[in-house]
Amino acid sequence: QTEAWGSLHYSSPEIIAHAAYEGPEVDVWSMGVVLYAWCTGRLPFGGANEEETIARIRAGTYSLPRHLSVELKALLAGMLETN
Repeated sequence: QTEAWGSLHYSSPEIIAHAAYEGPEVDVWSMGVVLYAWCTGRLPFGGANEEETIARIRAGTYSLPRHLSVELKALLAGMLETN
């Protein structure tokens, strides 16, 4: 088992579950979190505590502000896909 590095808020569901992964999918997830933060000024999966944040990441639960373009919403949805 390897040790996880980095911030919980940028961790993908695979990292949270300690599941095997190839690499690109978790990098795309983290880039999606960064893009979301740049465009909204907040993190997509922030919870009141660590457990709530983990649950939101696992479920892929986040909201998209209405001011975002349809194209950006689609891009973020593809990047923050839990499957």
